[in-house]
Amino acid sequence: MLETCMNLVAFGTFQCRELLNESRNIRIQPEAYNQ
Repeated sequence: MLETCMNLVAFGTFQCRELLNESRNIRIQPEAYNQ
């Protein structure tokens, strides 16, 4: 995931942020269900 993010930096940090936000949402959702 980080490698893809690093590659996207050349195209634009905005796309990289979108990927990071998506990965965070995927992690946060399961934790919310567990609670």
